[in-house]
Amino acid sequence: ANSWKFFIDFLIPLSKTMIAAMFIFMFVYGYNQYLWPLIMTSDEKYWTVVMGMKIIFMSWGVERFAYIILSMIPPVLVVIFLQRWFIQGLFQTK
Repeated sequence: ANSWKFFIDFLIPLSKTMIAAMFIFMFVYGYNQYLWPLIMTSDEKYWTVVMGMKIIFMSWGVERFAYIILSMIPPVLVVIFLQRWFIQGLFQTK
């Protein structure tokens, strides 16, 4: 068998759960970035959710809690949909 068949038939099925676990970690890490976008962007339309949260906390009242809940939805959905692979990926590591 050639190397592509080995890769597709053997390596990918074994690493799916670990890839899913790393995807969750990297998605949440990227979603919560603050310093890098602050340094690299000067226009408010390119700010991340975390940077917007800082502005909302300084200026708004009760509405900030609705913003917090709305900003939590994407990471929570990713974890919920990939939970089975995430847990399997954590238990397969030694």
